[in-house]
Amino acid sequence: MKHQTPILDTNRLSSRQGGFTLIEVVIALTIFAIGLLAANMMQSAAIKGNRSATAVSQGANWAAYKMEEMKSWPFNDPRLQAASAANLRTDTSPDGVYTMTWNITDNTAATNPPVPNTKTILFTVTWNVRGRQVNTQYTSIIAQAL
Repeated sequence: MKHQTPILDTNRLSSRQGGFTLIEVVIALTIFAIGLLAANMMQSAAIKGNRSATAVSQGANWAAYKMEEMKSWPFNDPRLQAASAANLRTDTSPDGVYTMTWNITDNTAATNPPVPNTKTILFTVTWNVRGRQVNTQYTSIIAQAL
């Protein structure tokens, strides 16, 4: 018996060759593009969040600086006298971005029995974010030295 070598059918081989069809490539590129757009949107949101956090941190740092400055003044300093709501004290940051207002309240035995002979300072720091006014508040208590 004679051994015969099979004859290769070139049409059948070409249809079995590996690779991707055009529609598979288009679908893969579409999914990849959607993924890139989602990553871009997440990056943009992270940048906005960081910018907002930086603004709050800078406002808090400025308020802390002012609080420490006021705590260094003598308890009876005229700058620490109580102010009325119509006469709030105001200051602007050196860069002009932040505005701080503060109100000082004298705590006497009648107004604040647990902690008499103290002053409460309420700080409000205000700035603009994309045309919208944002503020944060801080409170500090100064005690009279004995």
